[in-house]
Amino acid sequence: MYIKVILRCFELSSGLRVNFYKSKIGAIGVDRYEVKMYSEILHCSLMDIPFKYLGLPIGGNPSRCSLWEPVLSKIRKKLSVWKGRNLSFAGRVCLIKSVTNVVPLFLLPFFKAPIADGH
Repeated sequence: MYIKVILRCFELSSGLRVNFYKSKIGAIGVDRYEVKMYSEILHCSLMDIPFKYLGLPIGGNPSRCSLWEPVLSKIRKKLSVWKGRNLSFAGRVCLIKSVTNVVPLFLLPFFKAPIADGH
C-alpha cells in the first residue's frame, strides 16, 4: 500500500497519471507469492523472469550466450549489407570498429561477457 501511496503522491505533485493496468511488476529474490500479492494490490500484471528493464536483461544468466544474442543481432543489423555496398573500404572498417565498440559497451558494465569457445 505504501508504494501505491507514493505513486499517488507523484501523480498529485507532477500532474502525471500512473496507468496501473499497463504497468508490470517483477522482482528477483522475492517469493513469487509475495510478488503476485503486490501485483493484485497495485492492479498491475506480473512479469516473467527473465525480463528486460531499460534494455537490460534482468534475471538472466550472463554466462549463457542466449543473453548476448540481442547484442549480436544489433551488431548484425547495424552492419547490414546495403551500408557495406555504399561505403569505401576505409569507411567499412570505420563502421565495423565503431559498431563493435559501442553496441556491447552498454551491457559490459553490468555483466561479464562469456569467454569465446574458439570456434
